Amino acid sequence: MSLEPDLEVLSQTGSESDPHSSISHSAPSSNLNTSLQLLPPHRDPDLWYEDGNMILIGGGSCAFRIYRGLLAVRSRIFHDMISSSSARSEEMVDGCPVVHLTDTPHELRDFLHALMPSPSLPHSSLSDTTEKISPEALLAIARLAHKYDVDGLLHQAIKCLQTCYSTRFDIWSQHLENSRFLTTASPNYAIGVINLARLTGIHSMLPVAFYECCALKGALVHGWKREDGVVERLSDADLERCINGAHVLARAHLHALPRVFKPTTSSRCREPAKCKAAIQSQADHLLNGPDVARADVALLSRLTVFDGLPEDSPTRADKRCTDMLRERDLVERRTLWAALPVIFNIEVPGWSDGQA
Repeated sequence: MSLEPDLEVLSQTGSESDPHSSISHSAPSSNLNTSLQLLPPHRDPDLWYEDGNMILIGGGSCAFRIYRGLLAVRSRIFHDMISSSSARSEEMVDGCPVVHLTDTPHELRDFLHALMPSPSLPHSSLSDTTEKISPEALLAIARLAHKYDVDGLLHQAIKCLQTCYSTRFDIWSQHLENSRFLTTASPNYAIGVINLARLTGIHSMLPVAFYECCALKGALVHGWKREDGVVERLSDADLERCINGAHVLARAHLHALPRVFKPTTSSRCREPAKCKAAIQSQADHLLNGPDVARADVALLSRLTVFDGLPEDSPTRADKRCTDMLRERDLVERRTLWAALPVIFNIEVPGWSDGQA
C-alpha cells in the first residue's frame, strides 16, 4: 500500500516528498545511543512519555515519544516496519529507536492522539467521545489511518464525518443544528473531504462536500490552507464538477421559489386573502433578494423568511398555510438532494434511497 496520501497538496515550503519513502530511518549514527539534545527542539507535551520506547519525528520539527508496542498492534504498516528493523541499524536516542516521518506535526499529533488513549485527549476514542472534534483533526486522523493501515480508526473517523456528509437528507438536515461530533465547519474543509473521499474510495461523502464547496465561489481555486501550512486543492476534474454543479444548483433554487411560494392557500385557511398576499409578498422578497442565485442555499429551508415576524404581520401567513408551504419546500429540497450526484456528475450507487 502506498504510504503517501494521494492528495493534491501544495506545501508552503514548496518541497515535495518522495511518495515511496514516507517512513524513513536516518542514517546510522556513529553513537547508537545519542543524546536527547540531537532531537528537534520541540517535543509534544501530551505525547512525550518518559517511559516510551520509540521516538517519532514529524516533518523534522517535532518529536513524539510513544510506545512501539501500542503502535505496532494498531498499525500493520508500523508493525511490519518495526518487525523488520534491528536496533543496530537504527538511529537510537536515549535507548529508543528514532523514526523520521514526512507527516506534519499537526496531522501526526491528531493521529497519535486517537491511537494513544489519555484522559487529557478529548478524541482518544472517536466512537464514544462526547466532545466536539475539529474537522481538520478528524480529516488528519482519517488520512493517516488510511496511510498507516489502521482500519478500525479509519472506520471511526469516516463514521464521524458521515454524520455531516451523509447519504440521507434527514440526517444531514439534523446535523445543521446539532452535530454530535464536528464543530461548525467552514466550507473550506469540504475540499479536504472531497480529497479524502477520493483517497479512500468512500464516494458517498462527495455530494454534500461538493455542495458545501459551492459556498466558496471563486475562492475555491485557492484551495484549503490547513493549520500545518499545507494547501489542499481539488483536482482539475473535481474543480470543474463543482463550478458546473454550482450553476445548476443556483438555477434549480431560482426555479423552486415560485413553486414553493405559489400564491394559493391551504384548504383550511381562515384568512385566504391575507395569506395569499403574505405568500406573494415573501415570494417577491426572495426573488429580488441577494440569495436568489446562490447555489449553497438550495438545500436550506426557504421558510426562514417568516422567522421573527409577529403573528399579526400582514406579510406572515397563518399556521395552516405556513405548514403547507413547509411541505412544498421539503419536496423541493428532497428533490434537489436526490439529484446531487447527477448535478455534480459523480456516481454514488443507492444515493437517492439513502443506501449509499
